[in-house]
Amino acid sequence: MVIGVIPWASKFNITIFEDINNALYSIPVIGNILGNMVPLGDWWFGEMSLVFLIASIIIGFYCHIPENEFLSTFMEGAKELLEVSLIIGVSRGITSVMNAGGMTATVLNLGGRNFSKIGTNSFY
Repeated sequence: MVIGVIPWASKFNITIFEDINNALYSIPVIGNILGNMVPLGDWWFGEMSLVFLIASIIIGFYCHIPENEFLSTFMEGAKELLEVSLIIGVSRGITSVMNAGGMTATVLNLGGRNFSKIGTNSFY
């Protein structure tokens, strides 16, 4: 899963995943079936969620977990992740507002100045 979010093309100039994606799009029938597929390295929440869902279904089939038990366990896990998802969403919203308002550099500068006054002994 980690491989999907590493920006191979933009950071490391490795374009094999984009090349494979473009090659699949150029095949007439397969390109239409796949739709708007995101190449490996540009994945984010939607693509990672789909990998998580498909992997859990495959594990459920492989381990012969009954449907009711699988669904109840999956829903319990989703309930536990809901709070984390909300925190991530709110923090992304705050970051977007701070970037749009030009406040990020000011807050980081203020934090850096205040932490530089503390000294290194406080972090041991």
